[in-house]
Amino acid sequence: MRRLAWQLLVLVTLLATSAVSEIKIQCPEICACSTRRQLGTSTGLHQDVVSDCSYRQLTTVPEGLSDETTILNLKFNHLQSLSYSSLMSVDFLSLQEVILTGNKLTELSTSLLSSWTSLLRVVLDYNQLQQLPDDFLSNSTNMKALSCKGCGLTSFPKNALRSMRYLQELDLSWN
Repeated sequence: MRRLAWQLLVLVTLLATSAVSEIKIQCPEICACSTRRQLGTSTGLHQDVVSDCSYRQLTTVPEGLSDETTILNLKFNHLQSLSYSSLMSVDFLSLQEVILTGNKLTELSTSLLSSWTSLLRVVLDYNQLQQLPDDFLSNSTNMKALSCKGCGLTSFPKNALRSMRYLQELDLSWN
């Protein structure tokens, strides 16, 4: 009986892992890109495409990021602004998480953040933002986590949270 249960478990695991097709990742040479399989709560097995461009001393977002990117890690670079034109060449329909911790960001483009409608988590910790655009993340209705820790924020847009019905975490500490 145990042997049969073990064989069944192996068979189910093999079927589940083969159900996710491999994605050929387009990746800038300066970044490290990879895929990782995740078991989602409602979606079953899915594959994240991680574009890790952290700690690269970047002053601009590198060209050639994959459209399939679900997690974009740009932490601890030298980015001063993030505009729609800096990422215009990539259509991030799958982007769920953006990590921008420890850059030198002083402003964010409203149109850029509004175009990423699939975002679930944004981390802007330890930048020099002081304020956020009024329609900040207005189209990110599925947002679950937003962190702006240590950014020197003096105010927070009053309508910013209105569209974020599923927000579970909001960190505005150290401002």
